[in-house]
Amino acid sequence: MKFKIFFVLVRLEDFTGLVWIVRGNWIWFKDKNSTTFN
Repeated sequence: MKFKIFFVLVRLEDFTGLVWIVRGNWIWFKDKNSTTFN
């Protein structure tokens, strides 16, 4: 429920930017782990 309220409060542009930031961090996180474990 908190996420739903947060989604309503945040503008669409900010939410899209946040998604891209999270995606970038997740890709970096996966790359870092793959290089660490390999």
